[in-house]
Amino acid sequence: MIKVWEQAHIREGPLLRIQLVDNESGHKALGRPLAVGEVNKLFGFHNCDALDTTNSSSVMKWARRQIDGCISDHKRCGTNFMDQSLRGFRPTRLIDVGENGDPDVRLVVTSELPTPGIVQEYAALSYCWGNSTKTLLLQQNIDDMTKPTAFSTWDKNYQHAIKITRELGIRYLWIDALCIIQHQESQEDWLKEAPTMGLVYANATCVLSATASTDSQGGCFFPKMSLAGGCHLGRQGGTSLDVFPSMRYDMIMADLFKDKVESARLTTRAWTFQERILASRILHFCEGLVLFECNEMQASSSHGFGQPYPKKTHFRLDGKMQVPLGPRRPPRPSLPSFRVPRFEIPDMLGQSILTWENEIDWDAVMRTRTEVSRLLGDTGTVPWWPVQDRGGIRANGNVLRWNSSFSLNVLEFLDFSDLLSVFRDFKAYQEYFLWRTWRGEMIESARMGMRGAFETLVHFKGASIEEKIEFHSCWYEIVENYSQRNLTNHTDKLVAIQGLARFVPCHFVAGLWKEAFALNLLWMLNRSSQPKGRPRRDIPTWSWASVDGPISHWLRVRVSSNSANRGIWKDLCLYVTTLSEPTPEAARTVVLYHQIPLFNLDTSKATFYPDITMSDESHAGLSCLAVLSFRNPHVDPYIADRQLHGIVVRAVVGSVQRYERVGYFRMLDQAAVEDALQRLRHDPLQIVLV
Repeated sequence: MIKVWEQAHIREGPLLRIQLVDNESGHKALGRPLAVGEVNKLFGFHNCDALDTTNSSSVMKWARRQIDGCISDHKRCGTNFMDQSLRGFRPTRLIDVGENGDPDVRLVVTSELPTPGIVQEYAALSYCWGNSTKTLLLQQNIDDMTKPTAFSTWDKNYQHAIKITRELGIRYLWIDALCIIQHQESQEDWLKEAPTMGLVYANATCVLSATASTDSQGGCFFPKMSLAGGCHLGRQGGTSLDVFPSMRYDMIMADLFKDKVESARLTTRAWTFQERILASRILHFCEGLVLFECNEMQASSSHGFGQPYPKKTHFRLDGKMQVPLGPRRPPRPSLPSFRVPRFEIPDMLGQSILTWENEIDWDAVMRTRTEVSRLLGDTGTVPWWPVQDRGGIRANGNVLRWNSSFSLNVLEFLDFSDLLSVFRDFKAYQEYFLWRTWRGEMIESARMGMRGAFETLVHFKGASIEEKIEFHSCWYEIVENYSQRNLTNHTDKLVAIQGLARFVPCHFVAGLWKEAFALNLLWMLNRSSQPKGRPRRDIPTWSWASVDGPISHWLRVRVSSNSANRGIWKDLCLYVTTLSEPTPEAARTVVLYHQIPLFNLDTSKATFYPDITMSDESHAGLSCLAVLSFRNPHVDPYIADRQLHGIVVRAVVGSVQRYERVGYFRMLDQAAVEDALQRLRHDPLQIVLV
């Protein structure tokens, strides 16, 4: 129990004191009382910087530390995901922000700098234009902009971005409205620069996001949140009083990003999507605090910690399944007769045995909290000793911990001399012991979240159907988020995401991927969205980009079953292949080969999810194209029965053997599933989708 009271003090006035007391008695002191501060000056004494703003020197120093730490320590951040020839990319134009206190800035053409390679660092601004943008680069003012120009009357977003760039010690800044010529009748400069915008954000040292601003006048600086994170209230001698949130750190960070970033207006704009995903690191200037994210972690200016992303322990970073084999078997050392330590793994599928704190190295050594001295306490025979423990394997300061309490049969020696002989050759014993007890991951696991999904796509090397399902899930995690965003021009549906696609080493075809084309057909309109008429876009009906509304998919594995994901896909069968893959140049039609003949849609046996509004509620003329069947108790509806998934098509009027996609079907009725699978043919049929 915490006891707080006010105590009169002749010289200093009333003091607020705090003390830990026994919970039962309510008066037995468990420690010395701590003087928090003078009651009438408490809020001045408790230094939460409540009146400070998000552009304070402490915040800017924190931001630079995040950037420097990321550059020096994070091997997954940076431009390694792109071709070597693209890593030195610099925008055509940049703003030279000068130094703190300079009233002027100027536009520079990077190719005309005396030493073009001098541009080692630049920042890029991500923001909402809105309808109030007043400062633009135009054909008629481009010469004036290349001269020293006062920026005090520019849009507030631009002013603040310049000040932030200077505080971070970066010389150059890229802002689209000021580095691409606007309102050109021929759009010549826009057509030249737009395709490289992905490279601009990917190569920036840091992206500055005016996250809380709804237009170009909102700015980046706001009063700091009071008590957003831990707060140091006071210190007396060697004792201090600090207040921390009761929530778990990972929950705090997740909630902050959900509340401050995901719900911001900037996040609703489709064109800003690639800006966030491609950026190596971003500073989000939110209301009350600044948030940082990169490919390895998220952090907050109001909290003294960074939160790494959770990992998918069942998949490697390159999309391949993890194989829990551990090191190669070392030669068994010549040891006396004793019981080899082993783990008795609980017989509980789905319960995590091991978790990662960081990556493990091969020179790992076994560690438990059981003192060796306890074993050496008896100079005679040391009996078999079951120990309930939660320990781990330590390697270079990193720890691989197991989650569950379990019996660890430690050692059974015949006598003390046997124990000594073991420790003479401890290295050989250690290697053999590690091999026998290994249940960890050999290669770094993939990260969760959109950044993790993009990282998996970029490094993907999977080949099995299971691994291609993971590729499919990663891609549609990105599509799901992107499809909820708004476009001013609806014909930009694919253009605004192609900046991401260029870095994935696969063939992008109208929103799908050639290497997983059949699986990628398994998208659907989110069930919370009402189907609409098909918009007029030059995009084939089999692509998710042919419809408006949030996109989803059914092959999502329940996150809580993460540790059990190995082997949960059973009876996986893919019934569609494409031997004549579409190309970006002629992506209107695709020839598919299917092993199960088309069958009529029967909504009493299969659930139909239309892509567009259907005028005929009887669903006459609609056919089912079976694509995939499987068993997986961790996929909705979380049952062990076999599921059959596919797309619903109808014949194109006036065309022979040409079909358009109109929806998605899922079949759970076991009799209906078996009936459909009995039609399986060894000689595939052909269908043309448009």
